[in-house]
Amino acid sequence: MKKQFQEIIIFARPWDLNCFLEIAEKISEDYNIKSIKVISAWRSVIKYRRQIENKKVSVHDIISLTKKVSPNLKTDSNLEINAFEKYLISKGLTLNTLFSSERFLPKSQKKRIQFYYSNFKVLNSLISDNTILLSNQPDHYVYWLASELTLYKGGLFFGFSLVGRPSMWTQVLKDGNTSFDTYSATQEHIEFAKNEIQNIIRGATIGYMKKDKPSFNLMKPILSRINYFREKAYGNYFLDYFNFFGRFHLIYEYFKYRLILNEVDHKCLEDLEGRKIVYLALHMQPEASTSVYSPFFKDQLFWIEAVIKSLPQDYTLVVKENPKMHGKHSKSFYLELQKYPNLVWITPETDSLELVRKSDLVLSITGTVAIEALALGKKVVLFGHPPFASFFKELWCVNNINDLVRILSEALSANVPSIENFEKEFASYIANLVPDSFLKQKDITGAMTIPYKESFYHYVKDSLNSEM
Repeated sequence: MKKQFQEIIIFARPWDLNCFLEIAEKISEDYNIKSIKVISAWRSVIKYRRQIENKKVSVHDIISLTKKVSPNLKTDSNLEINAFEKYLISKGLTLNTLFSSERFLPKSQKKRIQFYYSNFKVLNSLISDNTILLSNQPDHYVYWLASELTLYKGGLFFGFSLVGRPSMWTQVLKDGNTSFDTYSATQEHIEFAKNEIQNIIRGATIGYMKKDKPSFNLMKPILSRINYFREKAYGNYFLDYFNFFGRFHLIYEYFKYRLILNEVDHKCLEDLEGRKIVYLALHMQPEASTSVYSPFFKDQLFWIEAVIKSLPQDYTLVVKENPKMHGKHSKSFYLELQKYPNLVWITPETDSLELVRKSDLVLSITGTVAIEALALGKKVVLFGHPPFASFFKELWCVNNINDLVRILSEALSANVPSIENFEKEFASYIANLVPDSFLKQKDITGAMTIPYKESFYHYVKDSLNSEM
């Protein structure tokens, strides 16, 4: 018997609202779902209110609702939290795991406690049994919490985000870090996978990995300031101060990083000739790749030190900074690690794929460099569980720090992965992606929005049919 869904909830940011509304309307017609509800923490979603009202969609604002909720929950609410957390524990999570993903938190402890509990109470009251939730990937506490509450109550979650390989394609998650596995690979997918592997071998770069350039546009930061204070007054907490004040801070970060390069010894690839290399690729932070896919290894200093302490002395650990993190770490972050004789910082200009080619082993928390390394016939150890990991069988995953010495030893002594197996697994992974970009761009009015694509709707519909 097919499940009857009661409602569709869109947990929207301003720029993905229209796309999700299009998907929700089509799905509601297909499955005879009467109610579509929009939740948003953004003030600027109000400008879409007339369009939403025309479509008979009710709007709820989490931030304004949580302001009205007392942090001192009643006993029955505490029982609800306890029952929900038992469900989370069965998945290897707790409510604190979800909370640890939040990077925009109130400053006072009292407000943090209110934030922690009131968001649960509000979302728990908004999300009914057998709901379909459309959202971006869970990269904040409220998004992750909403996705797990939906699943806990027998619903289905669809979380959209970009992937690195194939560049600018879209993955759709069924929970915090698991992709849907709806489709089987066809011969067309296998051929595409082979072509994508050749692109990696040729050194094709990922579209979103370019570092932002400093901006001297004065008008944009003025308008951004106005928007920043409007959102802040409204109660929106998804506010990175720098993102609303243009890119002047990038100038500071540029010069800060140049000074670090002068004081911290960096090597070139030529300096590493004859060495046995283990390549460790650092991540941009904060983002979902560490906060959600690997909540226990998001302290990258701890991660590097754990690896170097577990590595045989005849291997050199070569660490490369993420391009988007230049100037964001303090000088002490780099100097602290120079005390290890077999750890090397590589120059930022070094091509990552060239470094992979010269490495005996590649380490990443959850990054796309893992797929690139497998495509180049290299062994890979992950320290988290990104959505792509379930598709590739020849990866090592570190779940327990006490296993690190053993796993690194096994990986270093193992045979290189089979390229034939990788092609098939890569094709299966590609088959379960959407070949369109979930990336905001300017529409004809000049507003930033994610364009609706029929492929998004068909993916949700096919996955619904598969899961029911």
